[in-house]
Amino acid sequence: MFFSGPIVELPKITTPTAAEICAQSKPSSEGKALLIPGMTPAEYLHALEKNKMSVDSVHFLAHGLPEKDGICWACQASRMTAPKLSAPEMNALQLTETWLKAPTPDLHASIAAALGKVDFTGPGSWAAQSAMWAKAPGAPPIPAIPGMPAVNLVAAAVAGAILLAAGLKIGPAMPPVPKLKLETPKMPPPEMLVQLQKPQVPPQPQIPVLNQPKLMKLLLPFIDLGKNVASGKVKCC
Repeated sequence: MFFSGPIVELPKITTPTAAEICAQSKPSSEGKALLIPGMTPAEYLHALEKNKMSVDSVHFLAHGLPEKDGICWACQASRMTAPKLSAPEMNALQLTETWLKAPTPDLHASIAAALGKVDFTGPGSWAAQSAMWAKAPGAPPIPAIPGMPAVNLVAAAVAGAILLAAGLKIGPAMPPVPKLKLETPKMPPPEMLVQLQKPQVPPQPQIPVLNQPKLMKLLLPFIDLGKNVASGKVKCC
């Protein structure tokens, strides 16, 4: 059995109900079926784990954690694959770890420069990208677009870092030099976000169902790490 222990409290996740987080994390149909009205985030995450909804658990944690704690999780997960990271990926990761302790404009600029040397195939680059999309200290929040749900880009980058770290953990090391240089992801303009929310015509082909239980053993150490960040046991700053 994977899960027989008690529910772990997650004080860093301050959203009162799991449903509020699920509105952004978009769990699978199986994950949605486990959501009971009034469930706390800790209760819902426990239910996801008990039913081996591994990917849903990653996205739920990424969307539930405050930005800096989510970025901390992404960095710690990337560290678990440190021997397999390329030099550009490691550089981006190290700069992000430093930024977590002192989020200065100079470090932000250094991260941006480092991201110009990666191809976004490793967890370190996505941990760094989550920092680039994070709200700058003292800056006003990004205004919501009327009629469109908020898009949590930081959480999406964090989840990407976690999933890539899990894959890299069991796969071969990254090439020393990126094979293909991609443009650093930018904040999508509001009009693009609006278009992404509109129904597509004709409907897109159905995406194959992801077998989350088969991925549970692979993702469990990273989920446990995220829970330790959410409980305050693991800190980055």
